Formats: sequence, C-alpha cells, structure tokens
Amino acid sequence: MLMRLIPLDLIINTELGKIVVSKLIESDHEMTKIDDQTGDLMTCKVQSMQLPEDLGAVNHIFCDKTGTLTKNELVFRGISISGNLSQGSDTTQILDQVYAKNSFTTEMLFKCFVLCHDVIPMNVKGKIVMSGTSQDELIVIEVAGLSKYFTLEARDSESITLRDNQDNSLEVVKVLKTFEFSSDRKMMTVIVRIGSKTLAFCKGADSSMEPRLINLTDQDRASLDDLDDFADQGLRTLVYAYRELPNYTPDQIENLRNEDIEKDFTLLGVTGVEDLLQDDVKSCITGFKDAGIRVWILTGDKDATANQIGISCGVLSTSRSIVQIESIDENTDATSWLGKDILISGQVISELLE
Repeated sequence: MLMRLIPLDLIINTELGKIVVSKLIESDHEMTKIDDQTGDLMTCKVQSMQLPEDLGAVNHIFCDKTGTLTKNELVFRGISISGNLSQGSDTTQILDQVYAKNSFTTEMLFKCFVLCHDVIPMNVKGKIVMSGTSQDELIVIEVAGLSKYFTLEARDSESITLRDNQDNSLEVVKVLKTFEFSSDRKMMTVIVRIGSKTLAFCKGADSSMEPRLINLTDQDRASLDDLDDFADQGLRTLVYAYRELPNYTPDQIENLRNEDIEKDFTLLGVTGVEDLLQDDVKSCITGFKDAGIRVWILTGDKDATANQIGISCGVLSTSRSIVQIESIDENTDATSWLGKDILISGQVISELLE
C-alpha cells in the first residue's frame, strides 16, 4: 500500500544507486586475490543487490582472534628456565642463550616439549611431518627438533619414541596415562615411564598451573615474572612442570584421576610465542570503528596478552580509557562503561547472559 506514496523516480534512483555501489564493491582492488591453483585474479562478486543495504545495517562485528585476526602462524619468541630468560628475533639466537645456561631442568623441559602433546609424526615421502591441531604444540616440538636436545620421532597409543639430537640414539618412552587438555582445567598431563622412574609431565595456563606448583625458588619466581612480561608483549604463554610418581601397578594407573596427579609439580619453565597478525588488520578494524561499527573479539588469552593484542589490532585504543571487567554484582553501574573500550572476562559475559 505504501508503494503508492513513493514516487516512481525515487524507486528507480534507489535501484540505480544499488547497482552503482555493487559495481564499486566488485571493482575494489583491495577485495581481490590470486587463485592458488590457476593463478587467475579473483574479484569480489556481489550476489544480491540487497548487499549494500545489508552492510549498512551492520552495527556489531563478533569474531574469533586465532585464525581470523591472526594468521595462526606462531613464532617462538622466548623461554625462561630457572630465572634465565632467553629471548631473541629467531630460534637459533634463543637456543644459543639456552645452551649457555644448560642444566638438568633445561633437559627435562625439552623432554616435556616432546612428550606432553597430541601431535602425531607422519612419514610423508621419507620425511617426518608433524600433524596436530594445536599450533602451540607444533611450534615447541619444532624448536625441540632444532635444538641439541630431543626430536619427536614416532608415537603410537602406548609409547613415544624420542631421538637424542647429540648422538642420534633412540629412546622409547612408555605412555601410561594421559589427561587431555580441557577448557575447565586449562592444562594437560601425561604420565610416562622413563627407565625405572614414573614421571608426570604437565603444561597449561599460568592461572591453572601456578596454584599446583611447590617449592618455588627465587629463580622460579623470576621465570613466572618473565611469563608476565611475555604476556605484556602480546605473546601466548604456557607453563611447563613435572613431578615424580610412585611406580603404580597397571590397575592403579587405570584408576588414577587427574585430581590425584595434577598437584605438587616442580616448575620447569615458561614459553612465549607470537601469533602473527593478518596483514593490515589494524587499518581494517579502525575503518569499521570509524563507520560506527562496534567490534568484539573473542580470545582465550590471559588479560595482559588480550589487552596488548587488542591495542595491536586496533580493537582497543590507547587514546581512550580501557575498562577491565573481572566481575559484576547488583551495584555495578554499566553506564560508567559508556565511551570507553572494554576488556571483559568470559565469566562476566556468562553471568550477563544468564
């Protein structure tokens, strides 16, 4: 019925405007790519004339960080063992610093790298290729392989084979039980038998690992301080630890729970890796914000890392106040957040949705 109230020339002008905007979108040189297989130039194709209107209606953008804002390509940036920080622009430089402070703890840490994971070595055309879903695991296994310590050679359901990078000897480590990583625990533990000893190697987020560490020395606390520095640099961090266990019988191993094992750990070290940002991601997000679109990024990183990543990719601005929200109650005044950038924990979001 309202169509009778709208002049025909206005409808025509509106449709012509949609066509012009659609052609502008298709001819945008920043929305092109080279086909990996054919080498042809691929351009954006507008499938609906409603697209300009749909884009104009966008007020919020929600996206994940890993693989969206970042390339999911990790670069090893630093390691701290017994208070000895090794950091540099490339892996060789970092490892040279590690060798200068070599110790029993260092060797145990690199052994933890190649034992506590879900990575499967695969033989492809005579070359060992690591296959796994966690880029964090793949990068530290790669670093271990480049070092003078250990290389992951093979694995099956019952054992993991390591190669000593100094004399090329092989060591078969029996895997007794594995407690897989979970979002609740934020850690992973594997129980192995090396020689006559039964050991538990563990890795996880600092929030889960630190309460489970015992007998911390001043050097250990220095390493945990280095972890905070890694986070302030926007690096993804992990804590590695181990403990010696009694020689359980097979039945006892079968009945073990993670609560029985994941405690009283000795700290081995901490690592920091960088997840490289996509090209021009900051200018892209800044453009969204200039258009009045609110951008929300989901990440599992710790607060300091999330804050630095938010600034690096343009979601958070150093020219605006940044509000960090860890908890809320009935006295919380949400109006005080207006006009500010927000760093909010997942727990708070869950409470708001409830």
